[in-house]
Amino acid sequence: MQLKDRVALVTGGAKGIGKVICFTLAREGASLVICDINKRVAQAFPSDKRTKLAKSIPLGAHLGNSKMWPMLSFFSFQIRQSILLGRF
Repeated sequence: MQLKDRVALVTGGAKGIGKVICFTLAREGASLVICDINKRVAQAFPSDKRTKLAKSIPLGAHLGNSKMWPMLSFFSFQIRQSILLGRF
């Protein structure tokens, strides 16, 4: 799977299965928008040696808060060739 020039928005991407998904997408060349309730943990993602080539944007967001949904919609609809992955 080749994901160069694709952007993936991954909710819950800072830890657990979401982090593994981010590592896999980064390895395949995708740029990442890492959305997690814990922004500090999401910000540490680029410093991981396994993702040193990935471009990433950390977002601190709680998906239970409906005020966050427009921001996520912006990223998922404004970015062409995007991938949206969520853990709910």
